[in-house]
Amino acid sequence: EQRLVAINKSLEMEIKERKASEEKVKHLNRQLLENIASLEQANKDLDRFAFMASHDLQEPLRKIRMFSDRLALRYNDMMDEDARTNIQRIHKAAERMQNLITDILTFSKISVDNTAFVGADMNALLGEVLVDLDEEIKSKNGKVTIDQLPTLTVNPSLMKPLFHNLIGNALKYSKKDTAPVVKITSEISSQLNGKSAQLVSPKYCRIYIQDNGIGFDQKYAEEIFGMFTRLHHNSEFQGTGIGLALCKKIVEQHKGYISARSKINEGSTFIVSLPVQYAQQSVSHVS
Repeated sequence: EQRLVAINKSLEMEIKERKASEEKVKHLNRQLLENIASLEQANKDLDRFAFMASHDLQEPLRKIRMFSDRLALRYNDMMDEDARTNIQRIHKAAERMQNLITDILTFSKISVDNTAFVGADMNALLGEVLVDLDEEIKSKNGKVTIDQLPTLTVNPSLMKPLFHNLIGNALKYSKKDTAPVVKITSEISSQLNGKSAQLVSPKYCRIYIQDNGIGFDQKYAEEIFGMFTRLHHNSEFQGTGIGLALCKKIVEQHKGYISARSKINEGSTFIVSLPVQYAQQSVSHVS
């Protein structure tokens, strides 16, 4: 009889614990649903911000630039040097703000679209990017070489701004007395930037974007991919501090990884690791 009583008590305790666990699971589920609803609301707020950024904020900036241009053209002969300088500052400040809004809008619009992933010849894709950067390359007497990149399954519309930013930065942060040289190479590896990738994907394509520019201290190698992070003052190099954060987000959308190696005055190498679904060698391209 005592043994039965003990068994009953044990069963009662087990039932209570099970009920408590069920209540805890229900509570966690309620919290999860609340978090999902909160995230959905946050996404709606972001959509509203995107609309505001694309219209309500940019329209006043366009007017500021337009009217400052009109003032400069119409009253140029009547203004002294100080007035001309102030007009120019207004124009440049409005232009920086417009570029910042455009970059934030681009960053917020990046999303996964599996139907947009296609087999893309990376040499051809980078060739299109070089066409867009042709004026910058010529103005700095620069050289960009692309050597035997494979065909990869990617979203081309996201890959273009990725490489546009990386090559553009290599040109921007070049040494004053040295023509920029950018070398783009690749390799297929079973490792992800030096770490085993067996649990993630059997193979990765590592794309190296190497330059001979001013470089940076390696201790900032992680920080530079953060939003609004800039290592140089705006008076030295124009920028919004969003470009590399955009690159990181694009690579992560491809289930990849981006990193950087650099030394001050010895150039930088950015490494983009993308999972390989299929790869075929293609021709090299030089610009």
